[in-house]
Amino acid sequence: MSVFVLFRLGIAGTVQEKEDADKEKEKEKEKSEEKDAEKKDEKKEGDKKEEGDKKDAEKKEGEDSSEGKDPEKTKTAGETGEEDKDKAEKMDVDAPAKEAGKEEEGAKDAAKDSGAKEPEIKEEKMDQDEAKKDKEDEEDKEKSEEAAAALVVATEKQKLVKDAQLQSAAAASLSAAAVKARHLAAAEERKIKSLVALLVETQMKKLEIKLRHFEELEAMMDRERETLEYQRQVKTRN
Repeated sequence: MSVFVLFRLGIAGTVQEKEDADKEKEKEKEKSEEKDAEKKDEKKEGDKKEEGDKKDAEKKEGEDSSEGKDPEKTKTAGETGEEDKDKAEKMDVDAPAKEAGKEEEGAKDAAKDSGAKEPEIKEEKMDQDEAKKDKEDEEDKEKSEEAAAALVVATEKQKLVKDAQLQSAAAASLSAAAVKARHLAAAEERKIKSLVALLVETQMKKLEIKLRHFEELEAMMDRERETLEYQRQVKTRN
């Protein structure tokens, strides 16, 4: 994600370009060092050749002087030696110019190579950026899908939890209602039993009262019978 953030901020591309530029500079430095080494080798070979030519000229002059040739010939030999020296000096003077020209040509060639490689490097960078974008898009899609799946799972879990909570709450409420109903039923049964007992007592009292009344009536009837019998007896005596 750090690369993605850097890419979105426009920093990742600049870092890669800097790295590529540094690599190209290192390659150019290596090429220039190789060219300098080759130039040094060429200079050494030129110096060796010049020293050999000088030695050959000195040998020739010694031979000419030993053979006792004419002074004109010796002059020509001396002139030739001076000309060789002038040529050598010119070569020494022209050598750095040639080296500078070669260096310029090498720099131009390197610039051309770098200029030719720049579009390729840009294309490679574009391809890499596109590949990174595609990968990042795929990662984002996968993450979004995973997040959606996680949300679905979380919602399902929440629903299950809510259903379980509702079921537990319903069970608790039903159990509480059942307990209350049992308590009320027991209280009502007690009330009914007490009322039934009261009814029985009242009915017993009524029956007792009625029996007493009947007993009083029987006593009254007995008294009336006795009085009537007594009157009959009295009449019969008379």
